[in-house]
Amino acid sequence: CDVDPNGRSTGPLCADLSLVRRDGRFRRRLVNSNVATSDLIAQYAWSPDGRSIVFERYDPRGLAIVDVRTGAIRAVPGVGRRGAADPAWARSGWIVFARQRGPFRGSDVYAVRPSGRSLHRVCRAQNAMRATVSDDGRRVAFLDFRPTPDQNVWLVRVAPLEGGRCRGVGRASAEWTLSWSPDGTRLLWENEGARLVVGRADGSRLPRVLTRGTLADWG
Repeated sequence: CDVDPNGRSTGPLCADLSLVRRDGRFRRRLVNSNVATSDLIAQYAWSPDGRSIVFERYDPRGLAIVDVRTGAIRAVPGVGRRGAADPAWARSGWIVFARQRGPFRGSDVYAVRPSGRSLHRVCRAQNAMRATVSDDGRRVAFLDFRPTPDQNVWLVRVAPLEGGRCRGVGRASAEWTLSWSPDGTRLLWENEGARLVVGRADGSRLPRVLTRGTLADWG
């Protein structure tokens, strides 16, 4: 899916999804060339029980779930085909994702059950992306893209998963990193020049630069 109808390369628009053991002795392809990618980031997330994976389909657009054991794939109904991206699967069972309001009209953060039920908006944003859920399943952090004439800026925002007030807790200059601390009190993101930043999830203190680095996560 990285070529147009004339056979010209259009870049890495989609990818396979494969399963492999840690020792590399077993490998099985679950999805064939249909996991959408954005800036080389594959859009998928494991279910809390490890039995399924939700992913953003390249064609037709939308979210789908693949059963890890059988390889069976089913669509998540009701999320829309215009733009459902960056899925994350909360321990509470909710799937959180970014949903476009329309062509070039930005996107908001939504949550839905795997069955397609209880779809609701978590937070209205300008251009939501990279949603991630705290370990307790109660809060969603995401990046809200706000381009400026000088540089790209992503506001780091937090909202209750059931919907409510969206709180700004910081500002990122890169989109590669956003993750919760294990205790749910802090967030890790990335700024210009590959600087890792830690900020309080409640916004009670100013964020601080931790060190240089990129694509980081909590241990």
